[in-house]
Amino acid sequence: MFTFENQQELQFNYQDSSNYFKILFQNKLYLVSKKGKQISSGFDNISESKAKGYFETEKYAEFNKEIIRTKGLVDSTGLEVIKCKYHTVAINTEDSTIYCCSAVYNSKSNDDVYNYKGKLIYSNKNHIEFSSKTIHVLKRYEPNESFVIENSVTNNSYDMDGNLFVYLKKNKALVINKDNWFIIDILTKKRQKIDKDEYFQNLYRMIEY
Repeated sequence: MFTFENQQELQFNYQDSSNYFKILFQNKLYLVSKKGKQISSGFDNISESKAKGYFETEKYAEFNKEIIRTKGLVDSTGLEVIKCKYHTVAINTEDSTIYCCSAVYNSKSNDDVYNYKGKLIYSNKNHIEFSSKTIHVLKRYEPNESFVIENSVTNNSYDMDGNLFVYLKKNKALVINKDNWFIIDILTKKRQKIDKDEYFQNLYRMIEY
């Protein structure tokens, strides 16, 4: 308790219900188990992800006088599942996949999809808006904003106009195309137009209760 002085992380995280806590040492954060085992190497930030046993990591670097944050992922064994090199790291807990955007340092390589073990299972030059193990939603900006839904099992794909894609659950997603709102089944392509005012009212009632 007295090895690392002035540890706010120790004070708060160590006393919670988690099996892990963070310590600050030489301006880097380290993930440590409550049994005293160092789990991760040093990062500029570490935070719990929405997938149990996985932690999002961040490294900071200066580029053109701006601070650039790159992100990755480690698991509770210390395995660096995703190297800390992406702009965003998103987790699909429904299908145990991790999809990563590569737009950093004013450049862009392929966006990538991994399984929970860190194995690359899919890659594309377009931005990956959402991904499961078999369905990949790509966003295009030219000649107009639209989405491409690819099925890696059937090798089929289809286009869909839209500005915003929000995955819900069980292959259902909310797609907004300007003032038109749809709930779409991304497997069957079936869509249902919805009233956005009614949608927000129902959402408000759910939050309220």
